[in-house]
Amino acid sequence: MVVDKKITADAWAGILIERWQKEIERLDIVDSRSLYNSFEKAVESSANGDVQRIELAYDFYGWFVDLGVGKGTKFGDAGDALLGSRARQPRKWIGEILSKETFKLSEIMAKKYADEGVAMISTLPGRLNLG
Repeated sequence: MVVDKKITADAWAGILIERWQKEIERLDIVDSRSLYNSFEKAVESSANGDVQRIELAYDFYGWFVDLGVGKGTKFGDAGDALLGSRARQPRKWIGEILSKETFKLSEIMAKKYADEGVAMISTLPGRLNLG
C-alpha cells in the first residue's frame, strides 16, 4: 500500500497535465507549443508512502495567458475596449480544471487511507472490543 499512494498521485498529476493540454488546444493558446510541451511533474512522499508534495511546473507565460495580460497589457487593462480590436482577453485554462482534479484526488486518497485503516484493524492480533 505504501507505493500505491505515490503511484496514484503521480498518475493524477499526469491526468491533470493531459487535461490542461487539451484545454490549451481547445482555447487555441499557441506559442510554438512551448507552453503545451513545458509541463513537468514530481511527487515527493515520506518513508511510509504518504504523499508530501505534488509539484507541477510549466512555462511562466501560461499565467499571463490565463490572466489575459502580457506584452504591454496590464492586469487592469485586460480586455479593455480602448486597446483596439486585438484587446487581450483572459483564457482561463488553469483554475477550474485544477479545482476539479484536486477534488477528485482528495476523494481517491480518502478512500485509500480508509481502506488502509480497515486493513490494519482486520489484521490486529487477538480480540478487539470497540464498544
